[in-house]
Amino acid sequence: MFRAFWFLSTVSVLITCVFQCSFAQLSQNYKSLAVSGGRDLKLIGALRDQLGDELKRIEKKERTPYVITRYNHNTQSLVKLVKARRVVKNDTLQRVVDQTFDSLLHNTHLRSKPRRVLIVKLPYGNAMCMGEGTFLITTGLLGRITNEAQLAFTLAHEIAHYELNHVRDRVLKAAKMEYEKKARQAMVKIFRPTNVVGLNELDSLRKLVYTMSRFSRENEREADSVGLVLMRNAGYQPQESISLLSVLDSIDYTKERLGYKLFVEFDFAKYPFQDYWLRDRPSVYSKMSADYFLFSRDSIQSHPEIVQRQNLVDSTIDRAGACH
Repeated sequence: MFRAFWFLSTVSVLITCVFQCSFAQLSQNYKSLAVSGGRDLKLIGALRDQLGDELKRIEKKERTPYVITRYNHNTQSLVKLVKARRVVKNDTLQRVVDQTFDSLLHNTHLRSKPRRVLIVKLPYGNAMCMGEGTFLITTGLLGRITNEAQLAFTLAHEIAHYELNHVRDRVLKAAKMEYEKKARQAMVKIFRPTNVVGLNELDSLRKLVYTMSRFSRENEREADSVGLVLMRNAGYQPQESISLLSVLDSIDYTKERLGYKLFVEFDFAKYPFQDYWLRDRPSVYSKMSADYFLFSRDSIQSHPEIVQRQNLVDSTIDRAGACH
């Protein structure tokens, strides 16, 4: 009880700084979260060292130029975050995250121990596994998490991705399929202005995209399942995983689901609010001239719907309870 109270109190105070940044136009009386310097050579060096260690985990025959390039790209993305001064450097907030992270690692035997969690100063809610021992969690997500168990499931899910080698397997699968090369060639051909697109060309592209998306959704389900085991082993209430998924769902609410009433305050007689401002821009989901969709939205998503994830997590918790 004390640990939960301490966690909630600490995070609430610290995250207040994050939300104040969004309302800078209302008040200048706030202190923004400190960040790592753009030339934090110690952190940048550690990230680059991790890359070499991670590549050694991949069998030599699979260490193709494509695979090395993709892993290099992930590390360079991390380095860019540091140089862009996006990585939060706050000892108290980092301690909260690290203690939860360490609790998950120390209570379960893992084949490969991940290295670190970086808190990234970004407004949207997200967490991710970079595949080389580093995990990211954004201030936008931390600001919505209400207890330590929710944070534990967030981190456990990402640790599960690493333990199950999901990033590595995705890269290897894409390399084997020549996914990027074939997808790029297909897109260029389809969207060439003078080209008459045939159904066979569209079906080939769909098959490529759907195969990778289906693979990703299966990985997400596995990560949820293993994440539950990790958080339970560390003594956290597994039911909080469902609460965390509700938090993620609320982050993804679209303007259409929330309703236009949110925008009444922006409706003026001289400058009336226009409904079309809220419409999505044309995308690959849009209908083409032949009245068929290029992609079906539910088939291209990399994550299962939140309701599906909640149902699967809930059934897993029930089965585990029955076994006890």
